[in-house]
Amino acid sequence: MQAILDNIPAPIFAKNAEGLYTHCNRAFLEYLGLSREGVIGKTVHDVAPPDLARVYADADRRLLAAGGRQIYDAQVQWADGGIRDVTFYKAVWHSQEGQPAGQAGAIFDITERRRLEKELRQLAETDDLTGRLNRRSFLQQAERMFLRAREHGASVALLLFDLDHFKELNDAFGHATGDAVLCHVCDLVGQQLREEDLFGRIGGDEFAIAAYGAAQARTIADRLPELLGQSPFLFGERFLPIGISVGGAIVDPADVQLDEAIARADRALYEAKRQGRRRAVVFDRPGPEPVDDLR
Repeated sequence: MQAILDNIPAPIFAKNAEGLYTHCNRAFLEYLGLSREGVIGKTVHDVAPPDLARVYADADRRLLAAGGRQIYDAQVQWADGGIRDVTFYKAVWHSQEGQPAGQAGAIFDITERRRLEKELRQLAETDDLTGRLNRRSFLQQAERMFLRAREHGASVALLLFDLDHFKELNDAFGHATGDAVLCHVCDLVGQQLREEDLFGRIGGDEFAIAAYGAAQARTIADRLPELLGQSPFLFGERFLPIGISVGGAIVDPADVQLDEAIARADRALYEAKRQGRRRAVVFDRPGPEPVDDLR
């Protein structure tokens, strides 16, 4: 039986009702970095760091008291120092009298699966070119932001911006240069935002920002056109000037839904273009309907 267990790659162990290890396989020894003599007959307090040992011992007591199974995910540190995501499977066995006699468990490494899940989630949520939130993910997260703001009585600002005359730049210098300019703009804008602010690409050269608080939003909106104007894109031996127009709406999510906030920000963006571009216009109340398309 021991030879069979030793050929299973997942760490496996068994303990009696007193918490003493009675069996384990080679993978479990490699996980702990101990010899079989250093594990069998020992408790978790003998083989694990004190802080983790307390956690494991508490879980063991709860499992024995319940007399059933435990399945849970955790992060553990292997003997080689690597941190891995794992799933624990534990179950109690009983004596002939029906009393808990001990437990057995297995540890399955799910680190690679978690990494792939994270990569797939990022691919689903982010824009391929800029690495920022894509339209769908931005709208979903902005909806959640509006919900939290509604619960806490906070205001939310929705900012929209696009690049002035971007089509002409694309036509003159090619789409590869246009893509590089978009990434350049995203890097600069991202440096101005807080961790909790949302930033997404919602169209070709159209971007959106959602942020808590009126003051923060006005600061961002006012700063961006000047910042981009002072940060041309280096193309070969020449600098390509960059201009953006920003439109914003500061709203109370208790009264205004996300789609209306976007519509208000869009009207503000039209107004910024009507006033000559390379500037920001922010409404804290419904703005005028645009007369014509200035994009």
